[in-house]
Amino acid sequence: MRFEPRFCPNPDCASRAREDAFRFRRMGYYRRRCDGRKVQRFQCRTCRRSFSVQTFRPDYRFKLPHQDRRIFRALVEKVGQRRTARIFGLDRKSVARREHRWAPMMRAGRGSVLATVATDADTLTAWRSQ
Repeated sequence: MRFEPRFCPNPDCASRAREDAFRFRRMGYYRRRCDGRKVQRFQCRTCRRSFSVQTFRPDYRFKLPHQDRRIFRALVEKVGQRRTARIFGLDRKSVARREHRWAPMMRAGRGSVLATVATDADTLTAWRSQ
């Protein structure tokens, strides 16, 4: 299934005010540094701003997205932010930013997506062994 952006992420783009379909073009790929995955790039035909599939993901701008499962699981297990940061070798602010970003998704009912990501048995076992 190919991702198709429904709107331009630029808040000042004129295409957001229009009722007609959002117009964009595909502009190749780039590889993420953290895991080498290919990420599709796009360009808005109205404002000419470029963006990627990653722009719409909950882990946008996170440098260690592979840590998300472990962090989420620890927070669900009621481990505090400071303790979670110590366990995974992160700064407390990194854990706080993730929790701050996940909170609106949980309130909006999209928490099931995060919960299914966090139920990896190997992650839980690895976390408890530390």
